[in-house]
Amino acid sequence: MTVRSWLHCVASEVDAHASNGAASRHQIDLALTAIDGDGTPPEWPDFYDVGRLNGFAGYAALDALNTDWYGTGLTHVQSVRGALADSQHGHQLDGRIAALAATSRAVLPGS
Repeated sequence: MTVRSWLHCVASEVDAHASNGAASRHQIDLALTAIDGDGTPPEWPDFYDVGRLNGFAGYAALDALNTDWYGTGLTHVQSVRGALADSQHGHQLDGRIAALAATSRAVLPGS
């Protein structure tokens, strides 16, 4: 299941690059389901765990924010913000949320 979860994350990143935010978010949901059902993960994918999945989710939200703000929604973006912690992407996301919220507060979903 770890491998399946990772593959969903890779598909999410591809969809995010292709400006397909809904498909990207769906792949993250599938990755979460796959990793939650994981028993004992194989030893070889030691580069992937829940923390990396959160990184993929944060990236998908960050990319979706650039291409599909209304489809992403402020609530969803804020829900994955914590996964980016004090990273460069996290700070970029904070800046974009603040800028968009300041200019579009009345029409942003979840605001």
